[in-house]
Amino acid sequence: GGKVNKHHGNIVYRRVVDYNKQFYQSVHKRNRILVSQSIVEAIRNHGGRFLIMGQKGKTWIPIDFKKAVQKTSQALREFKKADGEEGTSDRD
Repeated sequence: GGKVNKHHGNIVYRRVVDYNKQFYQSVHKRNRILVSQSIVEAIRNHGGRFLIMGQKGKTWIPIDFKKAVQKTSQALREFKKADGEEGTSDRD
């Protein structure tokens, strides 16, 4: 969704993720989880939340720390292709 992407919290989150992508790729694979965890902790420490849409599509439900870290790790692996589509780095 377009509306979700324009939410201030999501914009800040994407900026933080984009800022850390190169660093994430540069650290040893076993330490990448620490990068993802630190991003989730920083967002949460500043009042941010990680939410998913409920089954009926009417309410937002918080996700736990582990799931937020997994989603952040995925976001850190994604990159923009020249045509604007997103892909996943093969360097995992």
